[in-house]
Amino acid sequence: MEHLARGYWRPLYVFARHRNFTHEEAADAVQGFFENLLTREALRSIERRDARFRTWLLACFKNWLGHVRRQQRAARRGAGAEVVPLDEIQEMEFQAASLASADEPEKMFDQRWARAVYDRALQRLDADIAGMQRRPYFEALRRQVFDTGGTAMGWEAFAEQHGVEAGTARKAAHDLRQRFAGLLRAEVRSIVGGEGEVDGELRYLASLLIDSP
Repeated sequence: MEHLARGYWRPLYVFARHRNFTHEEAADAVQGFFENLLTREALRSIERRDARFRTWLLACFKNWLGHVRRQQRAARRGAGAEVVPLDEIQEMEFQAASLASADEPEKMFDQRWARAVYDRALQRLDADIAGMQRRPYFEALRRQVFDTGGTAMGWEAFAEQHGVEAGTARKAAHDLRQRFAGLLRAEVRSIVGGEGEVDGELRYLASLLIDSP
């Protein structure tokens, strides 16, 4: 649960901002929500075959926000172990105004969830690359494939820069994409009810990433 909290708190934070929580209230609500789940072991109640974790988590968070509002207080930050890294939460304040202005909080939650899943797969790919021989070459290849926003240099130029054949660079890029696809699939598999749901969830997350702001 702590692993999931650290990876997927951002969609919940954005959802709380949509519900007119201030930055501090939203940060406290997310922190308190995950601490409450950890303390009460609420995950024991999940029937994975009945609901996707994404759907279940949002339903629980809606209830938690209602509790926070009814009590007219934010959950206290820092009680016990820090589940969500607060320095990362503070960074979200700079994006808060635009994130809180959209009309469909559930859709925004799903979009941010999709981005979190994608980013976690990239983090796992980076960890793999860190252990590879010729690490600088594969780090450059990773940037060429994933980080250029459509402005990547041509493969001939990339290959010349790194002292390999263009065909070799293209093959390595293909293998890197395949490795990422496997990691993304594994990430999705960990948050759905079974293998039969993976392809549908992947398609849904891909559509969200295409439409996300």
